[in-house]
Amino acid sequence: MRLARWEPWVRDVLAQSPAIAEVAPFSESGVDKPCGTTIRLATGARVDIQWVRASGPGDDHSVPEEPVTGPAPEPVEVPDLPTSGRLPMRQVEAHLVALINNAANAEIQRVSGKAAVQGEDGPRPYGIEVRFHSGHVNYGVLLHTLPAGTAPTQEGEFQQRKEI
Repeated sequence: MRLARWEPWVRDVLAQSPAIAEVAPFSESGVDKPCGTTIRLATGARVDIQWVRASGPGDDHSVPEEPVTGPAPEPVEVPDLPTSGRLPMRQVEAHLVALINNAANAEIQRVSGKAAVQGEDGPRPYGIEVRFHSGHVNYGVLLHTLPAGTAPTQEGEFQQRKEI
């Protein structure tokens, strides 16, 4: 799924969570990046996800996209996110991954969280990987992870906190 279709679709999916107060594209949330989603959690914390795409074999951007479908991922339990207090980023990542996974999109083959697969070591341990039946991958790179009351800064880009 190319990013022009992906970002509005994923925004609609994430907006259905009671733990998420607001979802907006970067173009409406003041983030000067090409494609992304700003998520304001019920706690007031904010996560900005920049979406990037790795094309699959034979992907030709000069022609309209032909969706490739297959079995949707099996549903998983959606971890609860408290609506107050600080939240571990691993729990936030797991919540977002489960929401996308459980949307039953037949174009999606698999959804995973970076910390769940690789652990929480390193400077950027959190993120989302969405593999499609077409062979391409959309990556959700966490641009900002901000506790309630904190504003994003250019210097803070990609500086992921362990909790927000």
